Amino acid sequence: MSNKIIKQPLAQGSRWLAWALGGVCAALLAGCATTGDGGKTPEDIVNARSTAYLKARQSGDVDKAYTYLTPTYRALKNKERFRLENGAATVLKGGELLSTTCVPERCVVRRNFTTVVPSMPGVDVPISITEAWVVEDGQWWLFLE
Repeated sequence: MSNKIIKQPLAQGSRWLAWALGGVCAALLAGCATTGDGGKTPEDIVNARSTAYLKARQSGDVDKAYTYLTPTYRALKNKERFRLENGAATVLKGGELLSTTCVPERCVVRRNFTTVVPSMPGVDVPISITEAWVVEDGQWWLFLE
């Protein structure tokens, strides 16, 4: 008896399975390498971006606030239009985070604020605002209509 190793070709189905498995592994590795979010949840990412947007709006930094809007919105409306439609600075105070609820590619953030109504000087009126955040081009953006 000889100790020869006999090479037998893989069956056609096995080759496709090996290729498919290799492709899936490569895609998973590529996806992990490019997310760059440090394993943060969509809620974590959106909460951070929502807070940064809020700070920009409350400080009157329209240019910075504008950078959080969807690319689609920015393609349709320039900064000046955004400023005219949304005011140079918000008169809202606070911004306590109530909840963030995410489904794939969309998050809804609810915050509590207070504001002063001109007809009621000195009275802080509580209000709640809901923001919609969507994924576009792999990034979370504030969705404004």
